[in-house]
Amino acid sequence: MSKKSAYIITKPLQYINATNIPDTNKKDCFLIDCFLGFTQFKDSIEQNSNYWKEIQAYKTSLNALYYIFLHKNRYNKIFIDSDYGIYKTFIFLFLSPLKIYTYEEGYGSYRILKEAIRFGDKVYRFFGGNSWIGSNPFTVGIFLYYPDIFKKYITGNKKEVYKFKRSLYDNLKLLPEINSLLKDLDLNIYANKDVLIYLSSWNLNEKIYECLDDYPNYIKILKPHPHLVQLDNPLVSKFDFIVDNIIPSEIILTKLIDICKDIVVVHENSSSVLYIGNMNYTDINISIKKTKNDVISNLFEDIKNELA
Repeated sequence: MSKKSAYIITKPLQYINATNIPDTNKKDCFLIDCFLGFTQFKDSIEQNSNYWKEIQAYKTSLNALYYIFLHKNRYNKIFIDSDYGIYKTFIFLFLSPLKIYTYEEGYGSYRILKEAIRFGDKVYRFFGGNSWIGSNPFTVGIFLYYPDIFKKYITGNKKEVYKFKRSLYDNLKLLPEINSLLKDLDLNIYANKDVLIYLSSWNLNEKIYECLDDYPNYIKILKPHPHLVQLDNPLVSKFDFIVDNIIPSEIILTKLIDICKDIVVVHENSSSVLYIGNMNYTDINISIKKTKNDVISNLFEDIKNELA
């Protein structure tokens, strides 16, 4: 029996990226039930995609890894968003000889995560791990959209770095299971209109008030983060429309940028803007963690220049 690849996916963006990896194996999809609209998202994949041999749902990535361990004779590759930490290292030890790869899940894939301050981080370093995604001693390779930019920021990497088959937006066009999520959303009503869209983080940021006041005549759209569950915040009433959490921001942004007269994208270090490139829009980052010269700002600028 030929071996399969196991793909562990914890959010819609990761699904888009997981389907963009050059891999000739048959593939099993392990969806992690940790974002709003999960059931609808899973149903859409099951009904519209023939990409996967099997589709399974789990509460945590560790549950999925445990299943793969119990059936590891079926697999020879694992693709996961993050390999960081001593706990995963311990699990990967028992998954040998499977080859483990990480794949891009946003700007976190291009930066140093943390210093080894906590005991667990120090133990992780002792066993050969380092401070970026893809540095686990059991990981053999990393899939990214921007390998050269990764090498610029992560100079200590010794793992193989591979590029996705297509750009994110070209890949999106080939995914009916993702595009079907828009079937009840008519974006054409925003054609030739001025629009402000706020891509929230896990919580709504009160700094958005000032942005909304700066664009009083713009249609205002809230795109909640997939993990945002508190929508009873008074801030919500300031928006004209709320996009379903389940719809990937990347789809909404490209479609709006194509049809709107003017568009303002307000976000908090959102990974979604990493893939817009030099499209015509106004970028406003209101993250409280953002400073003028921080690595995230520099990363965004480098990627925009590469896509220009």
